[in-house]
This record gives sequence, structure tokens and C-alpha cells, in this order.
Amino acid sequence: MASLNINRLLDPIMRRVRLIISRAKVTGIDDGYKAQNIQVTVLNGETLDNVERLTEYGLISVPLAGAEAVIGFINAVRDHPVALVVADRRTRIGGLKPGDSGLYHNEGHTILLTENGEIVITGKSLRMEIENSISGNCKTFDMTASESASLTSPAIKFNGAVETFAQDGESEGTATLNGSLKIIGTSTAADHVSDGISGAGHTHSGVQTGDGETGGPQ
Repeated sequence: MASLNINRLLDPIMRRVRLIISRAKVTGIDDGYKAQNIQVTVLNGETLDNVERLTEYGLISVPLAGAEAVIGFINAVRDHPVALVVADRRTRIGGLKPGDSGLYHNEGHTILLTENGEIVITGKSLRMEIENSISGNCKTFDMTASESASLTSPAIKFNGAVETFAQDGESEGTATLNGSLKIIGTSTAADHVSDGISGAGHTHSGVQTGDGETGGPQ
């Protein structure tokens, strides 16, 4: 009889304990509040609206409907649910190595922090909106654009030697300057061609042959 009385006393407590945590399926998302609200359906078919989803500081995401959630009920009261975890096994990036971490989107673009300090960004386009400045330091900088590359600025400054090559990186390339060119220093080339006239091989007419020299350029 004593054991029956104890079980009768513990039953309400155990029921509340079992109600503290529940698995659920996300059915709707409202990201317009300071704390994101989601709608979920728990395993017994009960639908819960306005479930607060508390995320880690500095991280933002809007899960897709159909994602899985773990719901906690404060003091085991069903009127105050909180989403503790929301995950989506349908789009999660797998096959990573121990220690790897990153961000992913359901469309497949990712930012991965991998071993040996490598950061891998994969996507269709990259847009930056920086109000003041971009700066950085590295040993080498390599970028390949299969179609074209452009840089727009009121002033562009290169600190260091500049070389141009064809796309294969070995053949001679062509540089076209649309505007005036001011050179401070010496311009060195096998030949300078101005308006189709070779500076190295052109001749002057109207001069008398002999040991004399023409005057300097005017």
C-alpha cells in the first residue's frame, strides 16, 4: 500500500518531467520579432504557435518549414514553449573532418573553416557592402576570372612592379590606356610606335646625307 501511495504522489511529478522536452517539426516561421517565432507540431500532433526560438549571439538563420526542433517548456508549462534547437538534416553539409565548422545555406553555398587554417567560401556570387575601408595582409594574392575583371575608382595606385601577360600567364599581353599617360622616370622598350611610326626604325626626309645629324625632337 505504501508503494502505491508513493507512485500516486510521484505520478503528477513524472508527467510534468516528461512534458519538459519534446521533439517537433517546424511548420511556420515569423522573423519579424526581436526573438524569432516559429510554429511547430509536436509528436502527438499538437500545434504550438509563437514558439520563441533563442539563437546564439551573433548567429542568424531562418529555418525552412519541415526542419526538426527540440522544444522546452519552462516549468513544464505547455503555455510557455521555447525552441532550444532547430536543425535540418535535409540540407546539412556532411562529410567534414573533426574540428571543421562553418555556415551553410539550403541552396548549397557555404563558408567552411577547415584544417591548416584554410577558409573555403563556395557560392554563385560574393557581394560586399563596406562603408569605410578594406585592408589586409598576405604573402601572395591570386585571383582568376574566366570572363573579365574590372576595378572602378577615382584613383588607383599600385605600389610595386606591374607586368601584363596573356591569359595563359606566359605569353605577351596587351595593355590599353584610354587617356593620357604621364611617366616619371624612363620609358624603356625595344621600340616605341606613335601613330604607326616606329621610333627605332623611322627615317627623316629632306636631309642631306653625310656625317651630319638632325636636330633633337621638337
